Amino acid sequence: MNGLLRLYLKELREHRSLLGGTVGAIACLYAYVSIGVQGEASTFLLASFPISIATASLTFGLLSAFWGEWKGQTHYLLLSLPVSRVAIPLSKYLSVLTAGMIVYLMAVLSILGLKVPLETSTQILQQFQLDPKTLMIFFCTQSFAWLILLLGVVVGCVSLRYSISRAPSLAIAGFLILVFVGYLYLLSGLLGDGVGFFRAQIAYTFLFGIVITICGLVLFDRKAEI
Repeated sequence: MNGLLRLYLKELREHRSLLGGTVGAIACLYAYVSIGVQGEASTFLLASFPISIATASLTFGLLSAFWGEWKGQTHYLLLSLPVSRVAIPLSKYLSVLTAGMIVYLMAVLSILGLKVPLETSTQILQQFQLDPKTLMIFFCTQSFAWLILLLGVVVGCVSLRYSISRAPSLAIAGFLILVFVGYLYLLSGLLGDGVGFFRAQIAYTFLFGIVITICGLVLFDRKAEI
């Protein structure tokens, strides 16, 4: 556990520019939305969209963290450290996830603190039967669920890259196709409509991402080689 904590703090320090920059930029945007934006449409867009940008940025951040180790040949040093092997990818994953959770909490708090009067007469709000703030929180939660899924996919790809010596690119391509097809296939089996389906989709995306992450971590722990 101490080894994991040290690696986690190391990742936060090494990638503070990307992680801190993402959190800081989103914080400034939410502050601007909360204070300076007028009008329902602009507020609705800006209050729910920035977390989607953060999802893409943080996914790239995790991928670049692994790629930086591989390109700089420092993964040899990491794999020789006297720590649990699974702590290596887990520390990188948790550092990025920490930034994602901060952004998500900022999103929810900024939405709850909005002072702009929002109408509930639009077609989409009538369809979901939700007040605007709750609907925006749903959108943010969906983006956060996608972050969990995408980070899990990155962990899975990296684990395959470190575990398979022959044709790792082919294995990764097959893994990505399997995840894409499997996600869509299982998603099509969800029941319900409106809010029920939306909630089920978010829960399913969370679960799918967590399962992929766990499988990737187990594979790395048992099969990763220098």
